[in-house]
This record gives sequence, structure tokens and C-alpha cells, in this order.
Amino acid sequence: MDLSFIDFDVGVYNELGEERVSPRSGKIYYKPVVSLKPVKGMVFDSVELAYGFYVSYAHASGFSVRKNSAYTNNGLLKLKYYVCSKEGFKSGKDHNHSFVHKDDIQFLTSARRVDYVKESVIQALSQVNLGPVRAFNILKSLYGGYEQVGAIKNDFKNFKTRQSEYISEYDADMADENSKKSYLVFGDVVGFDATYRSNKYDMVFVRFTGIDNHNRNITLGAALLGSETADSYRWLLREYAHAFGSAPKVVVTDQDAAMKRAIQDVFPNSRHRLCMWHIWEKVTSKVGPATPNVAKFKEKLADIVWTNSITTDEFEEKWPSILSEYGLSDHEWLVNLYKIRKDWMPAYYLQENFFGVMRTTSRSENENHFFNQFCNPRSTLVEFFSHFEATVECQWYEHRGNDHHSRYTIPGYVSRISFVTEFPKKYIIRRWKKEAISNASLSSFRPEEFGENRADVEAVLRQIRFAHEYKINKLVSNKEQMCLYREYVKDYMSKADEAQVVAPPPAGEIDLQK
Repeated sequence: MDLSFIDFDVGVYNELGEERVSPRSGKIYYKPVVSLKPVKGMVFDSVELAYGFYVSYAHASGFSVRKNSAYTNNGLLKLKYYVCSKEGFKSGKDHNHSFVHKDDIQFLTSARRVDYVKESVIQALSQVNLGPVRAFNILKSLYGGYEQVGAIKNDFKNFKTRQSEYISEYDADMADENSKKSYLVFGDVVGFDATYRSNKYDMVFVRFTGIDNHNRNITLGAALLGSETADSYRWLLREYAHAFGSAPKVVVTDQDAAMKRAIQDVFPNSRHRLCMWHIWEKVTSKVGPATPNVAKFKEKLADIVWTNSITTDEFEEKWPSILSEYGLSDHEWLVNLYKIRKDWMPAYYLQENFFGVMRTTSRSENENHFFNQFCNPRSTLVEFFSHFEATVECQWYEHRGNDHHSRYTIPGYVSRISFVTEFPKKYIIRRWKKEAISNASLSSFRPEEFGENRADVEAVLRQIRFAHEYKINKLVSNKEQMCLYREYVKDYMSKADEAQVVAPPPAGEIDLQK
């Protein structure tokens, strides 16, 4: 076979720089071959700008950089050394190692950086339960390749770890300002629910859930507890009342005895109701072993439970009849359920205000499903609170979307009372109106931001992103204009790099290779 046409040099690892031999010692050393070189007399506005210039020179040459010793006098920096990352204890002018291939510069330590934009991406994706590795892969796709990211996966992981350690020093409030404003309107009926598997420490995640003017769940507050004792719940309810300024008119819970005692002690004037969904979910497991046709039994029971049109007298008549029909008259769980019927049966509080809101049906299940989209049981506490904040922000986004839909659509006319065409406004409470909460009062819910000027920087950054995306969307169908815009951006990048050197370098080269 004739192999003469094959270039056997293809694939050979060609390092940057020149390999030389010392005429005195005979040792091999390496010299950078670049046009960009530091020279004596260069002036920079700051030490960090000088470091940035040296890093650019090193990367063009094919080696990595680290900061070395510094000398100060009366607190004033007098001398600072930047050296090759392979610099040993003995100072030398020449590199005794080869330089990397130009395609491998991306792996050098000083070439990798999780900058401000990448930090923002990691933080944003973390809030929707996407970890640093997925953030890295997403940026790889957006930037067009791993080498364009400017960091490796471990850099993303390390940043996330440092961020978690930093944020863990700060406490989180039970409720933000948006929640407090919502509580004034939707805090009449509050679901008080505790669930495990919210974080890897198995702490109890307690949610306070209201119902907005679109009949959707809205989170009013939350907390993490170490235990499900009456004392823990008493403390929590006192803190809740302190945060919101008052107790809710109605509190809906499951059949937890510790919750019931805490509510009686801390919210004595609130009406306590049991969540029908929690009760209904237990019917099959409690009654199933005792009756072969539990599905039919539940169907008949639902006719007197899940209805607003039955009176207490009718319920008292039909309940024992249904139980007798299926041989369940002496069933202990059903007997106890009947004893507390006034705490959960709609027939017993039809005349009370907000009775329609009290029937939580599958709200607890929906709420758990909603939070599970953002949270997972392996989360640390810091990650959990970040995910929780993202979940609440999503709720606010959906709430505003529902406001918009109701404001600009005309609902169909549905009534069993044909002669009623309009309800007097005095009978419609604010919580059900389209403008229950003014949208102008809702600020964007964001995690606590650190740094004195962080908010201003974020605002400018958002404007830049918007302007950049706006320009691309306008020009994407015009290649010529896209190229002109690209050259404009690249030209600005070059000007930013040139701005590091504030004085022209005089003649004479200075050896800063180490």
C-alpha cells in the first residue's frame, strides 16, 4: 500500500515557544515566541491590571501564571512578583519546561476563570434545581464548545461550593415583602402543612399557603423545623404572627395533634379546620381491608362529603346509612372521623365566611408536586432556600399571568339563576377582584444580594443583555449587518484590553517571563 501521501506529522503535539540549549551548561530551556511582551517602563492603573497583562502574555506564550511574594512599606505596596506557575524556590530567568499546545491553553489554571457572567448563570440555574455540571454543559452549548467556556467543570463545582459556604452565614426571613402584601388580601384562610424530604437533613419544611383571587395556591411563608412537636409549632406560629402582624381567620391543617394544640394556644380566635384531601387520601388504606368494594363505598361517601348542597340533617341521616350498607358501622377510624365531623365536613360550616375556600381538595398534593419541581431531598439548606425562592418567584410569575388573562378576556356567562345578570359590588370582597393586589406593588422576588453596588451592577447587566439580544434578533436575517455588529463588538473588546496600559512602553525589554 502506498502511504506516501499521508502526512505523518498530523496529530503530533506541537508545543508553543522555542527549545534552546544553554551554551554554558548544556541544559535545555525554553523561550516564548510572541509579539506581546512586557517591557521596562510599562505603567498600569492598578496591580490587578498589571497582572491581567502578564496573564495575557503568558497565555499567548503557552504557560500558566501565579501570584508570588509582595513587599510593602507602611502598608503601601512597593513590589509584587508574578511568576510562572512552575516557578520553584530558586529564581531563574528561563523556563526549564516546554509550553503547552495552543489548543490546550484553555486548561491552564490562570486561563480558567468563573467570571461574573458565569457566576450569574450558575446561580440562576441552581435556583431551578440544575447543578453546576449542567450549568457548564449549557454554557458549552451556548458558546459553541468546551474551549469557549473559559473554565472546566471542576471550576464550576468549586464556585458552587464556595458560594454555598458564603451564603450559609446569612439567615433567611420567613416571608418577604410580596408575601406580606399578599397576606393582607389572601391571608383569611391559610393552609398550614408540614412535609419531610425537603432537604438531606430531614428537617420539617412547613408551608403557609393561601388561595389567591384566581383560586390558585400562593405561598405566604415558610420555615424549617427540627421536629414536629407542639412546642416547635407554637414557636413557629408566634413568629408567623409577628412577621405578618395578625393571625389568619381560618387555619387548615391535617389531623396532626401537635398542630391542633399549637393553634389552640397561639391562635385561639382562629377557626381550625381539617384538610379534606388529607382525610380522603386515607380512606382506601383505612377502610380497604374491611370492605371488598371500597371504590363503590368511596363513591357513595363522596356524594355527601364533596358537596356544598347538603344540609347537616341530610348528612346525619345518610352517613350511618352508608356505613351500615357496607358493614362499617363499628369501624374505629370512621367512628372517630364522625366525632370530629364539624372540623372537616362542609355541611357544618356552610354559613361561615370563606367556607368555599376551606375545602382544600387536592391543594396539598398540587403544592407538593409544584415544590418538587424545584427541590430535592439531597439539597443542602443553602440550596434548598435558593430553590424555594425560585419556586415562589415562579408562583408570582403565574399569578401575574393570571391577572393579565382575567383583565383582558371576557369570561363566559354561567349561572343556574337565569335572572341574575350582575352581582352588587358590595357583595364581592376584594380578595376575588381582578385587582386584588396592584401589580405595581409587586417587586421581583430575588435572593439576597451581597455587595454594596451589586444591585446597580445587576441592573446594568440586564440592560446590556437585553440590548445585545435585541440587536441579534433584529439582525439575524441579515448576515452582512450581523458581521458588522460582530466587528463592532470585537473592536470594543480590543479597546478594553488596550485600556490596561495607560502609558506607551519605552524602548528596552524587561524579562518578566517568570
